[in-house]
Amino acid sequence: MAYSPDGQLLATGSWDGTARVWQPATGRLLRLLPHGTNRLWAVGFSPDGRRLITGGDDGEPVVWAWATGTQVLTLRGATASVTSAAFFPDGRRILTGHDDRIARIWDALTGRALFALHETEAVVHAAVSPDGERIVTVSESTFVGGDGVRRLHPGVDGIISTLFRGAAQVWDAAGGRKLFPLAGQPGGISTVAFSPDSRRIVAGGMGRTVSVWDAATGREELRLDGHSDRVIFTTFVPDGTRIVTGGFDDATTRVWDATSKQELLTLTGHLALALSPMGDNSPRAETHLPD
Repeated sequence: MAYSPDGQLLATGSWDGTARVWQPATGRLLRLLPHGTNRLWAVGFSPDGRRLITGGDDGEPVVWAWATGTQVLTLRGATASVTSAAFFPDGRRILTGHDDRIARIWDALTGRALFALHETEAVVHAAVSPDGERIVTVSESTFVGGDGVRRLHPGVDGIISTLFRGAAQVWDAAGGRKLFPLAGQPGGISTVAFSPDSRRIVAGGMGRTVSVWDAATGREELRLDGHSDRVIFTTFVPDGTRIVTGGFDDATTRVWDATSKQELLTLTGHLALALSPMGDNSPRAETHLPD
């Protein structure tokens, strides 16, 4: 799921191959977008909120003018499942992550593939910094037994649930130069996010801790301890002063001071999956209770 930049819209992708655009304030469905018959794994709004990108098992992301339900563009050339999709802050490029170990950067107006970032394993997440200068990818580094991060992904007979420890890599967004890995996170990484000023990266994973790195140097600045098990959601609030994290097994959402590391709030029974970018910076989160 993904919020529009102004927080007034919420997009969701479904396993029936459709995407939906909602008005979160009322719960009203605004538009149903039929991407295809394959499962959708990724959705993302353009900076102006007028376009939506969807991606799934067919490997070809689609850009929509969601208000009219019109397909504006299909990004062709990849066949592996799309695991993440996002517009660059200026709306001129698109970043997608794929199961074939590649993250791709596309021209958002023509659909032309610009360059690719080659990982050693499947790219399970990719994000671009708010200033458009950095990209971070998370790849499936090692399959493990009972203590990895669970991910649903396509299989021969349907959906396979696997466990993995992820590795994160930071890239130069101008030409795809590899800069440095995010090192030091115990147990690997499964979720990453940039701070609003693009100066820091927050990540969580199997180590029960959340780490914050300097996005320019890769130096670890903070480590947040509090979750009892794997962390599957991390983000900054819009003003960058707080960090919101979601723990899967302990079913908690925690809010932290981004400077002092102090835990400010713990919400039990649910975990955050998406944070609304509302102007008052309050951590309004869409939540889900693990099975």
